[in-house]
Amino acid sequence: MKTNMAKLFLIISLFFGTLFVFIVPSFNSPDEDSHFVYSYLTSKGDFIPKLKNKKVGFDVPISILESIEKTKTIANDREKKYTYVEMYNDQLLPQDFNDKKFSNTVIKDSPKIAYLAPAIGIFIADNIHIFSAKTVSTHVLLQFARFFSLLIYSIIGFYAIKITPKFKKSFFAILLLPVALFLRSMVTYDGILLVVVALALAELLKLIYEKNNINKIDYAILIITGFILLNVKIMYSIVFFALFSVPKEVFGGKKKKIKSILLIGGSILLLTLARRIPYMVVGDAVSNSRLPEQLNYIMNHPKHYAKILISNIIGQRRIQEYWMLGNFGYLDTYVPVLLMFILRIYLILVFIIDSLFEKIVLPLWLKIGYFLLILFDIAGMYTLMYLSWTVTVTKEIGGSVITGIQGRYYLPFLFLIPIILNNKIIEKIPKKSKFLKIINKFKDIFDNNFYYITITSLVLVVFILVIRYYC
Repeated sequence: MKTNMAKLFLIISLFFGTLFVFIVPSFNSPDEDSHFVYSYLTSKGDFIPKLKNKKVGFDVPISILESIEKTKTIANDREKKYTYVEMYNDQLLPQDFNDKKFSNTVIKDSPKIAYLAPAIGIFIADNIHIFSAKTVSTHVLLQFARFFSLLIYSIIGFYAIKITPKFKKSFFAILLLPVALFLRSMVTYDGILLVVVALALAELLKLIYEKNNINKIDYAILIITGFILLNVKIMYSIVFFALFSVPKEVFGGKKKKIKSILLIGGSILLLTLARRIPYMVVGDAVSNSRLPEQLNYIMNHPKHYAKILISNIIGQRRIQEYWMLGNFGYLDTYVPVLLMFILRIYLILVFIIDSLFEKIVLPLWLKIGYFLLILFDIAGMYTLMYLSWTVTVTKEIGGSVITGIQGRYYLPFLFLIPIILNNKIIEKIPKKSKFLKIINKFKDIFDNNFYYITITSLVLVVFILVIRYYC
């Protein structure tokens, strides 16, 4: 019986994701404190930032800021555990959210749609009066925010796997990587980025392979996903490069294709401009950044910076891979090396099988383009961190080390790998060849059982997180 990967994905995602929601103590995932605060403000309709003392920010409940500082201390000590008494007090003791303090540490320029899912959870938790309490705690609000992020993002992932005509196993395997599911279960925009990249690529593959004409729903999906990617992390917008390979007949001809691409791009830019208006009204904050000095150094020493860039990308490749596949909590909880090895082999097998057995339609220029765009994105990502983050941390202009890159930034690029590797090697093997029969037999076995590796890896990660935080 053929496995319905979309339904299986939804079941696995919701089951293990819910475990992550409850197991991981509050604010013990990357930047969850800032993302939660902005989700809370979004749930209250507080969209427009304020300018105070030349700093842009928001008025945030003091109880939330205190809860964040208290719970984040677990991340600073791997031996510290989260006790039942602490859990009881955090969950069941209500808090007052009336006293507020101006804070400029919250994320202030991402689109509200990136925080809509957790904001829905916070709004529901804040209005159902659990246990008849007039207010709930910060930690209850966070759990609801996490769960609704998981629920909504899992549904988007389900739809992406359902509509994509090709590479379903790759979509399934990537979206259910332990780190990917962990991020989808926390309050962070990394979770929405993964499923949005998957949805955008699935929509584009559907237009390339299956559809005879584009409709309003297709336009809406492309515009919304494009808007999110452009405004949250622009580097993932490269997925839209496949739009140029959609057959012109889908649009009704070459001229209509050009007009449609301009319509999609123009709509995204207009929405982007519209969301920036409140920040233009507020005004500019004082910046203490040394970015201009660092940029000036790069411009005056391009060859030396190229060496710095290449040495850091190559030198960090192993730790970045670990952070991409086996790093949890507040970047302080690692899986065993053996599990990392299994996940690496698992992904390689999935990508190879998907790339070998999917019929080729995409042109070579598109695959080469994707490859070059990924390299460009990685170089740009490191350069941005060199300009904005590294110089702030090291206080050094022209330093040899680039810091701030996280392995999870690489996850969305994985969706493009089976497309880049896609080839016709299998078609060149004689149909009566024993070698082909062996390959087909292995493929059948793998297709019917590959998801067991996903489930096993998630069970092991849950076990590791329980040991980390409670045992």
